[in-house]
Amino acid sequence: MAQEDGTADSDSGSSSSSSSSSSSSSGSSFASIGTCVMQDDGALVLSLRATGGPGGAMGTAVVTYKCGDENYAEILAHMQPIKPGETKSVAPWPD
Repeated sequence: MAQEDGTADSDSGSSSSSSSSSSSSSGSSFASIGTCVMQDDGALVLSLRATGGPGGAMGTAVVTYKCGDENYAEILAHMQPIKPGETKSVAPWPD
């Protein structure tokens, strides 16, 4: 699903949607939109999902942000604290 250039593929499927909640390290609760893994080289791999769009649309994407990529600092700030080898739930971005 991830492209080498950092773009994402998305696909629609017909499966039931469910909402999951996760707890961040600060103890607050949020509806997770996916997971983020920090690789040993610092790259962030986000596996994201969206549900509840028009007509019950659903989509998934895997996006990799390498150190130095244009939006890397923003994604890292959203995911902190995170360290190499760690997997964390991704909270929705503010509107």
